[in-house]
Amino acid sequence: MRVLSTTFKKALILICLFSLGIVFPNAIAGQPKNPGIIDDQPDKNNAAQELITYPEIPGRDPSDKYVCRVRKVGSEEWKDAFVLQTKSKPRTNNPDGSNQNGYVDILTNWTASWIAFEFSGTAVEVEISKVGGAPINKAMVRPVGHASAARIENGKAYIIFDKPANVNVDIDGQMEDTYTGMGYSGPTVHTISLFANPIFEKPDVSNPRVIALNPGESIPSDHSTWDTIYFQPGVHDIGMPFPISTGKALYLAGNSVVHGTIHPPNAWGASASHSWSVYGAGALSSEEIAWAPGTTANKSFTYQASSVHLEGFVVVDPAHHTFNMNNSSTNPANVNIYKNLKILGWRVNGDGVNAFRNSEITGCFFRCQDDHFYYGGDDVRISNSVCWSDFNGAVLYVTKGGKDMTSSFFKDITVIYHRASWHYWGGGRVISFRNREPGNVLKNVLIKNVLVEDPFPAFPPFYFTMRNPDNSNADVDFQNILIENVRQEYPNVTRTQDGNWGRPRNTMLGLDENRRFENITFKNCYYNGEWLTSFEDGDFLVNGFVRNIVFIADSVQFVNITLEANNENAGTVSGGGEFKKDTEITVTAIANTGYEFESWTSGNDTLSVNPQFTFTVTEDKLLRANFMQQATNVLDAVNDALTIYPIPASDKLFVNAGDNQIIKIQMVDLTGRIVYSANVQQQTGTIDLSGFNSGVYFIRVHTSDNIYTTKMIKE
Repeated sequence: MRVLSTTFKKALILICLFSLGIVFPNAIAGQPKNPGIIDDQPDKNNAAQELITYPEIPGRDPSDKYVCRVRKVGSEEWKDAFVLQTKSKPRTNNPDGSNQNGYVDILTNWTASWIAFEFSGTAVEVEISKVGGAPINKAMVRPVGHASAARIENGKAYIIFDKPANVNVDIDGQMEDTYTGMGYSGPTVHTISLFANPIFEKPDVSNPRVIALNPGESIPSDHSTWDTIYFQPGVHDIGMPFPISTGKALYLAGNSVVHGTIHPPNAWGASASHSWSVYGAGALSSEEIAWAPGTTANKSFTYQASSVHLEGFVVVDPAHHTFNMNNSSTNPANVNIYKNLKILGWRVNGDGVNAFRNSEITGCFFRCQDDHFYYGGDDVRISNSVCWSDFNGAVLYVTKGGKDMTSSFFKDITVIYHRASWHYWGGGRVISFRNREPGNVLKNVLIKNVLVEDPFPAFPPFYFTMRNPDNSNADVDFQNILIENVRQEYPNVTRTQDGNWGRPRNTMLGLDENRRFENITFKNCYYNGEWLTSFEDGDFLVNGFVRNIVFIADSVQFVNITLEANNENAGTVSGGGEFKKDTEITVTAIANTGYEFESWTSGNDTLSVNPQFTFTVTEDKLLRANFMQQATNVLDAVNDALTIYPIPASDKLFVNAGDNQIIKIQMVDLTGRIVYSANVQQQTGTIDLSGFNSGVYFIRVHTSDNIYTTKMIKE
């Protein structure tokens, strides 16, 4: 006879949460395995379980806002994770009133905290708490689905990862509940991001060509004496810039912070450098570098090189453009790799990546205060990345274009926040073809699968304009431009500070009769509740200089998903509405204090026991979120309320509720999937186990006065 405790019920919810899959980019076919990576797609069944955290960083103060711990799911052993923090400084001005240090008033004293850890072969759980012990009341994880939804327990937030991912966790609605851009006058915002990395292979310090560099030591200026620099725990300063040369590697351990910038030689052809790498879970910081527009030394990376590999590290408070590095080779096989990189920036001109040509950018997390990605070169592939703006800038700035961009693309991008301090500058959109100039040829552009999650986006997503600063008579030529599945659910935020400007709109303004925007296809794009089948659907501002603009919506069929709770006092539901048929959506149920989420049901069918349920909509459907009151009378030992036997079991499992009536019996596997469910309506029940594989399951019994859950082993 077994009693079923709330501990078991919490374990069931935990297991359901970490069954969520996380999208993470695969390597481009034909590329060798990334140097320094043990496993970037861990297999929980085959890989050795490993979790690496960094409990301290000598010489660096921890965050004064958040504390974090990490553990393997199912383990009782928590590991401390050092929470780093960067802070936006107050703006200073030159005598003429212009910006002196690059910081902006609207972000003054905001902080961004983060942890970086590495894992393989296991699911991991992160615990977030506030410094000082004040309770966390709610938390929102974005991008949605890249990790589990946040669970709040005893004033702390818990998030589970089963694959590498980079997410932000908004605490107590700082970003989620209010617009923080133009006109914001609320409290300072303090964010925390979680960077869950694959495991980076440490350099072998027994190799005489590897230098284990301690804080305060200098890198030998004679590069012929070493191949790899291993930055040991602590804070380093490599200067501005550090000259990196062919074949060299810099490993930034997760407990290292390296101040400085890294530049290859400003050379081309045989004199250019190649085949070097910078990788690891650590940080490259520009926090102590002055903002100086028009200079190059303060750019984190610039000039040109080929066959370069950059991966994993966080660039903190870049003082200028971050990754502004061309490829010195014309051979597309000599690709530059930018993978799983992070930017936490505060200053203007803090652009993300301009890779120019022959580059692959994937799996990145960029919080920039200017343009995130420049797109317009040959063989530039940008994908599977996360973007966040607070102050200014476009997510994608489509530049002048290459000779033939057939093998280039920009796709699978999630914009978690897209705010702006000024609403009347049109260039800071999600997709920006701004200021096209005569003499410009742009062809074979593919922009696909861009999702704007922000509940308060500053702008609508599209901006196309032309200008002619040199009074040229040359043409502007557009060929084969496809913009597919760009989706922004919410309208741009309306502000009333200046009624003369009006609300920003999607925009397409050609130059004259001979220079028009033309040959552009919008396919399955969505904005503010409308699938775009015309300029009117998207509230476009257009002039007479546009031609052959095609809108395709693939015979849009709409499906209504209606949500309800079994008890309106027990919790809230979100994510329902009208959707295009065959669209994947996520619905979320959040239990109120004193209640627990149980399941999503439709009619008599149980669809999911995960409070964040992702599925493809095919027909109108009513989904019910079932909440149950947290049990207060369930013991942790034995009582007479319920008997489940035998355990372990091989053929049949018997349930006896004594004087109570059993309403329903369910069996749930370790992924959270309900593999057996039966309505009983009597005091006893039997489960035939002959068709089930051996292993661990959870048995959940609904009686007339309670719900019980316990673990069972099928032999």
